[in-house]
Amino acid sequence: ELNQRSIGFAVPINTLAELLPQLKTEQVLHPPWLGTVSQSLRPLMVEHLNLPVNQGFYVVGITPGSPAEAAGLIPSSVDATGRPLAGGDIIAAVNGVPVISGTDLTASLNHHQPGDEVTLSVIRDGAPIEVPLTLGIWPSR
Repeated sequence: ELNQRSIGFAVPINTLAELLPQLKTEQVLHPPWLGTVSQSLRPLMVEHLNLPVNQGFYVVGITPGSPAEAAGLIPSSVDATGRPLAGGDIIAAVNGVPVISGTDLTASLNHHQPGDEVTLSVIRDGAPIEVPLTLGIWPSR
């Protein structure tokens, strides 16, 4: 009886098609890094925090020294249990492409390389603003 374990993962074909030229050159690929801790908006969160939109990513944390910190994104405060409170930025789109799920955000960012500038459509204090952000390289730790 064999006791084997394996890990599998899926890569969307569009992502693979975009990365294939780089993979063929055998260069090391670095995924772009934003440096936020974010939560997808859920109906109860929207209602509880009286948020002005019902989709996007609520910024609940910023990694020190990250692209998000350099761009001036604002995280919400959190309560003692880590639940977000009011006051954080909501990332609604990347370069005009709406982000609804974590997959959307990752896919939008993965169209870019570290060092590329993207424009985040952000809801701050109920008003839409555009925030330019230069993507970084994921830290090794």
